[in-house]
Order: sequence, then C-alpha cells, then structure tokens
Amino acid sequence: MRRSFMGRSSSALHLALAGDVLVAAVKFAGAAATGSSALFSEGVHSTVDAVSEILLLYGLWVGKRPSTSEHQLGFGREVFFWNFIVAMTILAVGAGVALLDGIHQILRASVIESPLISYGVLLLALLAEIPAMISVSRGVHTKRGKTGFVHFLRMSRDPTMLTVLFGGASGILGILIAAIGTFLTTMTGSSMWDGVASVMIAMILGTTALFLAATSKKLLIGVTAAPSTVSSILEITTDCPDVEMANGAITVHLAPDQILVALSVAFRPALTTQEIEVAVAAIDRAVRAAHPSVVVFLLKPQSEAQFETLRGYRGW
Repeated sequence: MRRSFMGRSSSALHLALAGDVLVAAVKFAGAAATGSSALFSEGVHSTVDAVSEILLLYGLWVGKRPSTSEHQLGFGREVFFWNFIVAMTILAVGAGVALLDGIHQILRASVIESPLISYGVLLLALLAEIPAMISVSRGVHTKRGKTGFVHFLRMSRDPTMLTVLFGGASGILGILIAAIGTFLTTMTGSSMWDGVASVMIAMILGTTALFLAATSKKLLIGVTAAPSTVSSILEITTDCPDVEMANGAITVHLAPDQILVALSVAFRPALTTQEIEVAVAAIDRAVRAAHPSVVVFLLKPQSEAQFETLRGYRGW
C-alpha cells in the first residue's frame, strides 16, 4: 500500500522542535534567575511542546509502515493515536504543572527579580515561535484553498497539522500572558499577578489539549472523506458509460492522506460479468488518478432499490 504522508507537516514539526528545545532552556534559565512562575510555566509549556513534537514525528514515521497480512489496511491510524497521546501529555503535564506552580505563586509573597531578563527571554521565545507558525500557516493556506478557515479546521483530517498550529498559537498567547503577568507584578509588587498568568497559561494548555483530544478521538473512531471528495468520486463513476447510477459511497480516513472508499454502483442490466469487471477496473483507475489519497477502493454492483433498502436499515 503506497504512502505519502505530509512532508509539510513533518518539516513544520522539525522546525518547531528545534525552536522549542532552545526556548525551553532559555525560559527555565530565565525563571531560575527571576523567580517568575509564569516564565517557569512557559518553560514547561515549551518542554511539553518539544516532547509532543517528538511523539508526532514518531507517529508519522511508524504510520508509513507497509500493510501486512495482520494489518491489511496499513498503519496510518498510528498518526491519530499518537496525536491523542500528545493531547493527554499536554493536559496532564503541561496544564497540570503550570496550574500547580501558578497556585503556589499566588499563595506566596515574592517579587520577580530582574524583570528585564524576563522580558528578554519572552522576546526571544516569541521570535523562535514565529518561523514554525509561518511554515504551518502556509500549509493551512495551501490546503484550505477557498474554504473558510473555521470550516477547514472543523473538517480537517490532519491532527498533526492542527497540533502544530494550535500549539504555536497557544505558545504565542502564553508568551503574551506571561509578559502581562510580569508587568503587573513589577508595577504592583505583588506576585499574585505572576501566579494568575501561570494559571491562565494552564487554562490555555488545557483547552488546547481537550480540543486536540476530541479531534483525535473522532479520527480514531473513523470519519468520512470530505463531501467534495465523495461528490467527485460519484461524478467520476457516473461518467462511466456502463453505469446507470452511482448509488452512494461509504468512505473512511485511514490516515490524514489515505482514504478507503466502498462504492455502490448500478450497472446496465445487459452487461456480462466480464464487461462489469472491465468497467470496475476503469472506474478504479479514474478515481485513483483524480484522488491519489484513495488507497483502498471497493466497488459493489447493486441496484438502486437494494441500496435504498439497505440505507434505510442504516438510518443514514
């Protein structure tokens, strides 16, 4: 079974990983020098992001393995599984540590030392986040075409891209919140604001993790191909001269760029078995040529009446 996982997602992951490893070290050094809880939480944030990117790269790698007699549809869903593990890591480690440290900072009386160091670290972190965000944003722009941004995100079957996108966005938002917390703590002399910033960073991480977990769960259970893809496949099938009607299709994503298609087709009654086989082969070639993501194509000759009866039993 042929594989073609997203090179752009992989490139964005490598870029984000390099940036997060460097930034995490700088943030922890800054937190040690200033005593800032928000900066420490941001260090945890970057560390969790780096670990997440390693897991995602591993998921992309193992998902490329060829199919076997035991796993006949391949290993593409490894990508979905490891994205779910990443979401749980962000929730348990990232959000949990940031929340606990933020509460501890609120309850203790201390002032951030050398706030200029904090600002410098946060500026470096912001500059490091930008390249990965630009890379993944370009990928999103290319893939979504004229589709609305929100609709594209809702219909996306690529959790790796969503993880990098939302991870970068939450990282930038966390940096801004940490800067505001540092400013308010410096101006008021109260560490409460630094702790509040840390708690807010925890909430951002938790929200991001829950969204990514829900997306990965949906993909693991199985989701259909995009409606435009299904419509195109039915149209290609209908164009075959030996086809009376393309009744409908059942589709499911095996990976972000791998689709299984099961098609119900009503052929002309006069066709022989050999002629039907030739027509099926022609439809198969045409569909795969138009949609290389179709890696498994199944076609069932079936009358329209029988198809409607079975659809009635399914309820959709």
